[in-house]
Amino acid sequence: MSIHWSVKTSAFALSVWTLSVFFAGWREINTEFGPAACLTLASGTVMTLLLIALQGYWIYFEEKSKGTLQRKVPLFDAIHSFVDKRMAGNRLVQLIQPVVSEGKASKK
Repeated sequence: MSIHWSVKTSAFALSVWTLSVFFAGWREINTEFGPAACLTLASGTVMTLLLIALQGYWIYFEEKSKGTLQRKVPLFDAIHSFVDKRMAGNRLVQLIQPVVSEGKASKK
């Protein structure tokens, strides 16, 4: 089982939107510096980075299940085991948590 395409598409669209929030915050900082501009820039930055990390997490486990993983990322493995232990019954987590199965590289 993998992440449903609609969840992946939604995460991608949301990351594009948060990137536009980042650029809007950057424009606000350059035109009128204030707390609202700083908050917009910070929220756009944090949300974009989190969504990009989530998509990287999905790609990591997709490559791992296919057996084409080039480099291990201990942080992703640690996050996966932590989430499996603590939040296995959460329906939202089940939507975004990949199922790990060690892949076998096909040799032709």
